[in-house]
Amino acid sequence: MGMKLISMATATTEKCRTSAYKTYVELLESDSKDPKDAERLKEAADTLGKDAAAMGADLRTLQQVQTLKERIAHGSDLAKARTEAAAAVEESVKETQRVMEERRQKHFEVLQAQSDLEQRVMGAEQSLRTLKDLKIANGELLAGVDLPTGIGH
Repeated sequence: MGMKLISMATATTEKCRTSAYKTYVELLESDSKDPKDAERLKEAADTLGKDAAAMGADLRTLQQVQTLKERIAHGSDLAKARTEAAAAVEESVKETQRVMEERRQKHFEVLQAQSDLEQRVMGAEQSLRTLKDLKIANGELLAGVDLPTGIGH
């Protein structure tokens, strides 16, 4: 017979503790300035065997939980945004590659134009040297041939 009574008492005690914890947590998390809430908090804390230091520690824990929940919420449901960000990065990489290829092509064209000009100047300079040599070797024959100036300038 006594076991049934002990079992019922234990269940009642657990219900009271659960209810006291619920009230305790609600009041710790509230911004209430009501003296009645302060009294209810004290009663719940007494029921749970909490002193001021334990209440302060519990409050910090609850605040930490709130901060963690906010961080979790801030980082949740981001699958679409992550997919969009990854696509934007991929598009940026492709655009960068395209621009770099355009720049490489333009650079090649500029280098080629410079090379063509240098080849023309070198050809003209070589031709001038040859013409000078011919004038020296054939002075009378080529006396009326003027040497060009301004090559490469």
